[in-house]
Amino acid sequence: MKNTIKKTLLYILVATLIVTPFCVSADSLVANATARTSTDAIRTSTDAIKTPTDAADGLAGICGAHGDNLTWYIDVSTSTLVIEGEGDMADYTDHFYSAPWNNNYRLIKTVKIKNGVTSIGDYAFRNCVNLKTVSIGADVSEIGTLAFYEKVKTIEIDSDNNYFTEEDNIILSKDKKTLIYAFDQDAHFYVPEGVVTLANKSLLDIYYRSVGADETNRI
Repeated sequence: MKNTIKKTLLYILVATLIVTPFCVSADSLVANATARTSTDAIRTSTDAIKTPTDAADGLAGICGAHGDNLTWYIDVSTSTLVIEGEGDMADYTDHFYSAPWNNNYRLIKTVKIKNGVTSIGDYAFRNCVNLKTVSIGADVSEIGTLAFYEKVKTIEIDSDNNYFTEEDNIILSKDKKTLIYAFDQDAHFYVPEGVVTLANKSLLDIYYRSVGADETNRI
């Protein structure tokens, strides 16, 4: 009888030693799988978020001459860089790669400068090689040196702007006597009638193409 009891106890002990590790391992596997699934879900969720206000992704920030007086964001869905706020924009004279949106400059096809912004900084969008359209608000009174990429095809200036106007994709002073900015042309460039002054570096993007003027241009 004693031998039978001993054998029974021995079987129970062996069974316990065998089963217990497997039970622990199974629990551990379940826990690890749950944690891994949760981590993967978080990573997938994070990768999917590309909001215009996510500064960590280089899609938003500040760009004012006084810091946060102006803010910017890139609307990824429309490839539009939006500048908004009150006051002047910062200049980027050290190098045009220093503009805060530079990390995503290839995304930018349109720049929209909203009412309230009073200046466009030097070299602000010079590195935006895919930039095609620029919209300038009513309050912009100053445009910095080489502010735009030279291949811009469309300039839109708010009709309420008292400082600048647009003609044939050329930026002119409101009275059309000063040529502010001309973009690279596919052929011969002709100075608009009535222009008497060329702003500094206004024709730099014309490169070596021919430039013409008539008797109304006393430049």
